[in-house]
Amino acid sequence: MIDNIEVSLFKKLEFFDLDISFSLEREVLVIQGRSGSGKTTILDCLAGIKSPDDGEIRVGEETLFSTASKLNRPIKSRGIGYVFQNYALFPNMTVDENIRFGFDKKKDSDASYVDQVMDSLKISHLKKRYPHEISGGEKQRVALGRALSIRPKLLLLDEPFSALDTDTKDHVYGEFLEFKKEWNISTIMITHNDDEAKLLGDRIIHIKDGKLFGKRALDIEQDQHSTDIERACFYPA
Repeated sequence: MIDNIEVSLFKKLEFFDLDISFSLEREVLVIQGRSGSGKTTILDCLAGIKSPDDGEIRVGEETLFSTASKLNRPIKSRGIGYVFQNYALFPNMTVDENIRFGFDKKKDSDASYVDQVMDSLKISHLKKRYPHEISGGEKQRVALGRALSIRPKLLLLDEPFSALDTDTKDHVYGEFLEFKKEWNISTIMITHNDDEAKLLGDRIIHIKDGKLFGKRALDIEQDQHSTDIERACFYPA
């Protein structure tokens, strides 16, 4: 289990410089900010899709990126799961093939683990279906299953619920809260939805033009608000 993740990034973007530092430890950290403020760039740098101009990324005792050490680990060796905003499922692959895409096929233990992931996310019955044959909520769970199949040290979620209708969101929120308790994986989530952030996140940070301008842990009032929403998710009127 990875205890601590340290992030320090600098990257020149078209209209501003992305210059941020933060840490997280076995929690869901929510990043909020306007479109174009640098949120997705942060996730892309963590995943290795983009490279910072300067900084360091440490996951536990392992360094994934460091300009000082001239180190930049490739995407597949970072152990980071990424759920994209549009889910990015392969349309010509079944649910089973999508989820198993990233794991080591040579390891029987990994194959068994993927089965466990699908059982946990309640999508085992969808194995033979294709993305166009399943609902939006099911696609979201398949994308999450694919991210979890690599046994990630860190999970990245980019607006993972934005494409879902209100009723489906309420259901998926409840599932995500159960997932948090079961898997206990450090997670960074981007969302524009304030209620979603307060319900699902343990801590919220805000970004504007590449800079963190406010950090807060969820206070008592927010916790009560989250509890009210959680109750509505699990026990609708």
